[in-house]
Amino acid sequence: MKNLAIAFLITLIMVQSALALVITDVDAPELMPGEEGILKIFVENTLNKDIEDVSLSLHLQELPFAIVGSSESSIDEIEEDDTEDFSFLIRAAPTATPGDYQIPYTLSYENISRAKTGVIGVRIEGSVELASVVIAEKPVIKEKDTLIIRIINNGFADARYVNVRLVPNGFTALSDTTLYIGDIDANDFESASFEVIYTSENPIVEATIEYRDFNNQQRISVVQESLTIYTREEAIERGIIERTNTLLYISIISILIIIFIVVRIVRRRIRRKKSLAAAQKRQ
Repeated sequence: MKNLAIAFLITLIMVQSALALVITDVDAPELMPGEEGILKIFVENTLNKDIEDVSLSLHLQELPFAIVGSSESSIDEIEEDDTEDFSFLIRAAPTATPGDYQIPYTLSYENISRAKTGVIGVRIEGSVELASVVIAEKPVIKEKDTLIIRIINNGFADARYVNVRLVPNGFTALSDTTLYIGDIDANDFESASFEVIYTSENPIVEATIEYRDFNNQQRISVVQESLTIYTREEAIERGIIERTNTLLYISIISILIIIFIVVRIVRRRIRRKKSLAAAQKRQ
């Protein structure tokens, strides 16, 4: 009976210890890579007595965070049924990958044999910032060309499921006007290429870029850029295309053939005259 009572008291003490301090709320800052903010953790005393020497420690090993100051915060006392907050100034690493992270913590106080451990969720936000460059490889009117739309992601988060839709205006598309790219990583770029023929000297490249952002929200970015297209003569003058020498080559070959034929005819006539002269001498 005595052993049973002792076991009951030990169990009661363990339950009370487990329920003594409870993290009731976490106020996490919205951080981008390289930014810092205040992380507040609210701890409630659920016992019917005051608790002294309360300490909360964060463990950031192998996480893209740093604490400005100490990784441990202490409070002398939390009164019964009261709540206190522990504040930490945390900084996200400039090279951090946006995402959700779990920060381990240790909560301890006076007269407790085993500290309480757990994790706190903190998110590093990331934005997608798209820019575009339109490149015409051979901007010559009425000639086939490859039109390139280079999409650059200057943000911290990846642009996912990227789809490009081209709207012809002043040119005719020879290839499919819709192209699926896939993902564009942060600080990277991808290109969409279309085969076209220009029908105007001032076409407008219009394209719609659809993608999903860090929060899986559907986003749309619009590209609109005018191009300057040249005639063939202007393109040759500007060095965009090289002058074709086919006609010159044909003329040279034709002249050489004519010269060859004339030479053969002349040689035949000379040989014939020599033959006739020799025959006359023999007579």
